[in-house]
Amino acid sequence: MKVHLIRSEGFDIEDFNNVFNLLKTTKGPIEFVPSEPIVLPESDNFIHYEDLKSFEKKHMPEWSMVHSYMPEERVFPMTKPVFTWEQLFQICQDFRSANNIPDTDYVMLLTEQANDLNWFGAIDESMKNYFIHTADWDHYFQNNVDVRFPIAYEIAVWLLRSMMFRNRIEIIDNIHENAQGCMMDFCQNKKDITIKMRTADVCPSCTELITNRDIRKNYLKQLFDTMESIRKNLLFRQRSVLLNEPSSMQIRGYRKDIYLRDLGDLQINLNPKEKTLYLLYLNHPEGINLSCLIDHKEELTAYYSMLTVSGSTERVESVINKMIDYRQAVDVSIQFSKIKNKFTTALGEFGNQYAIEKVGDKHKIVLNRELVQIVD
Repeated sequence: MKVHLIRSEGFDIEDFNNVFNLLKTTKGPIEFVPSEPIVLPESDNFIHYEDLKSFEKKHMPEWSMVHSYMPEERVFPMTKPVFTWEQLFQICQDFRSANNIPDTDYVMLLTEQANDLNWFGAIDESMKNYFIHTADWDHYFQNNVDVRFPIAYEIAVWLLRSMMFRNRIEIIDNIHENAQGCMMDFCQNKKDITIKMRTADVCPSCTELITNRDIRKNYLKQLFDTMESIRKNLLFRQRSVLLNEPSSMQIRGYRKDIYLRDLGDLQINLNPKEKTLYLLYLNHPEGINLSCLIDHKEELTAYYSMLTVSGSTERVESVINKMIDYRQAVDVSIQFSKIKNKFTTALGEFGNQYAIEKVGDKHKIVLNRELVQIVD
């Protein structure tokens, strides 16, 4: 079973890669396939939010057989362009046709563009094309979430719904008007999404429905494992502040990939330059003054040669020479800042312990090395 993830150009490539890598961490028969970015056409439709309440409210589609339920600074009233569901599903269909994707495969459009009914995501009548809205998650979680988690959660939930129900009407017929921490909660008040993501649960009635459907168990396991991983991450971020407990970290394989074990094996994706510097400072808990990086040229060269995929000897030499040139320390400082941002995005305030920070006259990673494990 293949699920093609297509990214609209406005959805950040790093966030897209983080979502893709997160989905890959749970093993199973569902294969996620990334694509090149696509440019969405201009939209002639606009949505008007009179106030915060209207911004946070979802609306029922006209084809529904069910009666309609009556942190970035946002200034209201606010008007912005939106796409209709039909337009977004047509983009999926056009992508499917242009790339000869079989009817049995799934296509998911991940886009920062809002939709006219203000949903987090939806499915078309073929039950094979989807869109997921990738923006505004900071509003619902007050900047206390890594966006890969709600986006991956929506992907998993919509795939599960496509297996549970025969058509979209059945989905609407079985949604829960009142939030109860189930993946079928409607969340007309969109802030209720935080409840069901923190529980990652399925209520008894939905469990019975899944049991009565002929759904392959390995599909279910993979999707439930993904949802459980997301739940663990959200709970860890919440509880770690109370318990003052950072996550253990594991460095794996010849690529030295970085994983946070207590956050559902979350991978921190550093590029080769960032990872080169990070491995150096991780290996030197006493810290290193920027002016002394030149003394570690051999170690830096070994790391970067191992990590870069397109570097000739001359290219590697050029990158490392620039890295150790104290007169160009601003370049290294930029790398430090990017590394810190990736850890704080994943861990909140605890990310500072994993960052390369200035302590006295040196830069160092203050994380207790007992929490670090290197696995070849």
